[in-house]
This record gives sequence, C-alpha cells and structure tokens, in this order.
Amino acid sequence: MWRTRLMLVLYSFVCGSLVGMYAFLKLPLNLVCSLGALFLGIRFFKRYETKGMRIGFILLAILFYFVFVFVMSMAIYMQQMPAPAA
Repeated sequence: MWRTRLMLVLYSFVCGSLVGMYAFLKLPLNLVCSLGALFLGIRFFKRYETKGMRIGFILLAILFYFVFVFVMSMAIYMQQMPAPAA
C-alpha cells in the first residue's frame, strides 16, 4: 500500500515538474519536457487503472506544477533583483 502511494507521488512530482519546466525552457527542450510528461502520464494510466489513483495523479501533478512554477518564479526574481543601494 505504501509503495503504491509513493509511486503516485513520484509520478505526479515528475510530471508536474516536467510541465513546469515547459514554461521556462526554449523551443526544442520544452517539447521534450511535454512529451516526457505525456509519456509518464500514459505509463501511469496503464499501470494503475482505478479512478482514485488517476484522479489523485492529476490533482497532485497540478499541485506540483503550481509549486514548481512558484519556486522557479521566485528564484528568477531573486536573480534579477538589483542590489540595494547602501
């Protein structure tokens, strides 16, 4: 039971991160990220056929996507922030 939940979280984390990277990378690499997320989603749906697992996967992937985009936006903002005048 714990292994199934762990796999759900891992698949969701990787897919959410790949979709999040899609927003920040340039043209050839963002297509690789989207295809990787699509491949992992299809693989997850073939392996786990229950509705609960599929709904959990989608919801967690969306959650991890928003977390990834938020953290990346903060990191980019901190890099581009000018030094304070002292």
